[in-house]
Amino acid sequence: MNNQIIEGDFRKGTLISLSLFGRVVLGNWKRLDITNMIDKVEKITSENKKDIISATGWGILGGLTFGPLGVLAGLVFGGRGKQYGIICYLKDGRKFVAVVDSELLHKIVILSNK
Repeated sequence: MNNQIIEGDFRKGTLISLSLFGRVVLGNWKRLDITNMIDKVEKITSENKKDIISATGWGILGGLTFGPLGVLAGLVFGGRGKQYGIICYLKDGRKFVAVVDSELLHKIVILSNK
């Protein structure tokens, strides 16, 4: 479960990657470049999880500690340390929750601060 969307306005399981030119893209075949679309990003932590659940209205995040998303809970809340849960807001109003590695997290945070 590396660099993929787990909930939001894009299809669950959509891959997120860095292109050869450092662009952030979603998908495999039909790719969407979101490099210039990123508005803000938040790292999901045990402290902000409840705020994110209420802000997004996604009840699915309430199950982060149970069920099929239990794997994500381990990653977000102290698992392997090399993967992070994030919520990414795009300038067009769409948003998604994803699991990303540290390299992609770093790139997305830089883009959100432009």
